[in-house]
Amino acid sequence: YLIEQAARSLAGSPVQKVLESVLGKLALMMPAGCDITLGELSDALSLRTDKASTVNEQDRQTLNTLYDALVHRRRVSVVYAGRGHAEATRRKIDPIHLTRCGGQWYLVAYCHLRKGIRTFVPARMRDVRVLGETFERPADFDPQKHFQTAFGIGAGRDVQQVKLRFCREVAGLIKERLWHPTQAIEDLPNGEVRLTMTCSHGAELMAWVLSWSDQVIVEGPKELAAIYMAERPARK
Repeated sequence: YLIEQAARSLAGSPVQKVLESVLGKLALMMPAGCDITLGELSDALSLRTDKASTVNEQDRQTLNTLYDALVHRRRVSVVYAGRGHAEATRRKIDPIHLTRCGGQWYLVAYCHLRKGIRTFVPARMRDVRVLGETFERPADFDPQKHFQTAFGIGAGRDVQQVKLRFCREVAGLIKERLWHPTQAIEDLPNGEVRLTMTCSHGAELMAWVLSWSDQVIVEGPKELAAIYMAERPARK
């Protein structure tokens, strides 16, 4: 059941056919007299992602190329259009890890142009070429540790403790969900709650904070509070 759900979630990715092959082999091994069928289990449970997986043919080819280069540790040359940049740049990258978040695929890679590990969106890549050069994968790279500080997908940059105070009207909603792995929630005497977490600051965090409008007060850090106060009037 879990493999079937994973295959659906990863439709269009390089591992979809592998998962479907494994699922078919497991189905042949199942005894005829099972207490519950796969169909009945699917009717009872579901694993839903935030957004549907939609991969067009060009992105599918890009993902397969990047995955093959990643597995064989081959350097890649791409033309990349970063967010907010008018001109695309030719970059040489060492692909380290592919991940999907919020319905979008991302590639963690060492960028020779920026001289550091960066997160790329494969859908913004053009003219992807696998080079004859090989590279050594960073021995200390751990995907779980890398994304531990991420709020959304941005990780490892400008990591600070964030303190947000939410009004009593949304306190229950804040308490019932896991917003970040590092979060701590404190009940306040007036029915408000304080959410504390240590994460990367970026556009994703700011967009989430602004989505709460006047139901939240940014207590820290002061840089985030200043941006919030500057941006909030524009949303009215």
